[in-house]
Amino acid sequence: MIPFHRHPHKMARFEFRGIQTVVTYVRDVEASAAFYADILGLPFVYKNEGVIAFDTGGPRILLHPGLTDDVNPAQGHDVYWQVDDVDGLIELVRTAGAEITQEPTDEPWGERDATFLDPDGYRINVTQPGSDSWVR
Repeated sequence: MIPFHRHPHKMARFEFRGIQTVVTYVRDVEASAAFYADILGLPFVYKNEGVIAFDTGGPRILLHPGLTDDVNPAQGHDVYWQVDDVDGLIELVRTAGAEITQEPTDEPWGERDATFLDPDGYRINVTQPGSDSWVR
């Protein structure tokens, strides 16, 4: 278990704006997109470099290639929490003892992303949309 130190009087406040995107890893992006659009009726919002996203009325679903026969589909998701300051949050959780698995990175799709592990080892992905982000 990862050590976690509680120091509420020393912790900075960050605005979490909710779950922004659920990345769903699929075998065939186009086939899955047809299901989400034609069967479920979800409106298309974004397509770029082999990924396709849909609006769910809340978090977006981003279909991403990567599901293989050796992966359980129940484990084929990544959730991204939208925050107002990725760099500040990463420094906060680093100070609290969390393991940082992806340092803050400017991504080509217009967001600044980072990943850390919670005390049980679950991945926490955080994102901060930039002015050219696909998320509005």
